[in-house]
Amino acid sequence: MRNFYESICQTERFEQILKKVRGNKALEEIVTALYARKEHGDLNNNGVIRMVEGYFTELAFVYAELYRVCKQGAMVAFVNDNVRFGGEVIPVDFLSCSFAEQFGFTVKTIYTLRQQKGNSSQQMARFGRVALRKSITIWIKKS
Repeated sequence: MRNFYESICQTERFEQILKKVRGNKALEEIVTALYARKEHGDLNNNGVIRMVEGYFTELAFVYAELYRVCKQGAMVAFVNDNVRFGGEVIPVDFLSCSFAEQFGFTVKTIYTLRQQKGNSSQQMARFGRVALRKSITIWIKKS
């Protein structure tokens, strides 16, 4: 992504977005919890932490660019499935809202869908079944 932003002469914008991603306390808490799960032997794939960090970093760039191109009063909706790795539940909906707010959106509402997403059989065998939310988040660009 850095190369792309450099190619469009937006290196400073890239750095500003990346700084917000790295300063997001919710993401930091999730990554710390995943490292603790790794140390405890709960993660069956050591690439999960890098994948989670990369996924949310890329999403944050999407959210930042959406904010940039939306007109005042625009609303954005996202469908989110929360996930679980090594027994650690990652609230994708809440973390996405946290990033959206960092970039200037106001969270209008979060709808929780009735469908309760299940867990993988590997997760349930080791950590039990935990119902995971599926949500629709609605954000508005007020200014």
